Amino acid sequence: MLESGPIDFSLRAVALKAGISVSNLQYYFPTRPAVLRAVMAPVIDTYLDALKQALQSNASPRATIEAILDQSLRDAKDSKNIPLWWHFFSFASSDPECAQMRDEWYDTLTSELAKLIRAANPERGAAESAHIAVLLISMVDGMTIHLGTARSKRAYMRGFEAMFLETARNLVWGKTVDAETA
Repeated sequence: MLESGPIDFSLRAVALKAGISVSNLQYYFPTRPAVLRAVMAPVIDTYLDALKQALQSNASPRATIEAILDQSLRDAKDSKNIPLWWHFFSFASSDPECAQMRDEWYDTLTSELAKLIRAANPERGAAESAHIAVLLISMVDGMTIHLGTARSKRAYMRGFEAMFLETARNLVWGKTVDAETA
């Protein structure tokens, strides 16, 4: 799928790469979205497990947020996995099961991140923390479009990562916080 793109991605090509018959593949994965869901489920679980592990660690909420922001920047530049996410989101627009996976992923991510934001800044209410979580997630989603492609080499991208971190910190703490004091 990553080699040929979502339009040319076929069960026949997957079966050929896996060294099995198309009918055997279709027994377990009857459609292209079913194959993608099987690939994405462990990827999504890994992300959520890492977030939950960070939340359960002994690190301060601020340190945990900083670690999540740093990981978000690394993930946004991961040119190997970004196309996989793009394919998944494109299938989610037409496949109800992919859409459900996407929605559950965002619901859990938003909820857990909102809890962390509230722990880092108790002055934030539950609704405000959820809004900030959605804004941060949206910013990271947008970053993948710019940092995970050749666009990251454009002149206007200079300083983008630092601006992302400053903006994210400002959203969470309500003022500009540099990395040393965070």
